Amino acid sequence: YTVAYQPDQKQFRAVADPQIYETQYRSPQLTLWQFGDDEWLKLLRLPPLKVRRQRPHGIAIQQRLFV
Repeated sequence: YTVAYQPDQKQFRAVADPQIYETQYRSPQLTLWQFGDDEWLKLLRLPPLKVRRQRPHGIAIQQRLFV
């Protein structure tokens, strides 16, 4: 990898030129699905949320739970 650091020399700014090597070890991450153009899940536009009116702030008394 080619790495460029931020001016603080602690964080990466960019990582480039990755080289992937075949090894005998398998990644525990599963492979991702390969979708065709007609198989993607479509985005549904929902109606805008309704504004809820706020409840008046008053004195609330907790009722007894046990008698």
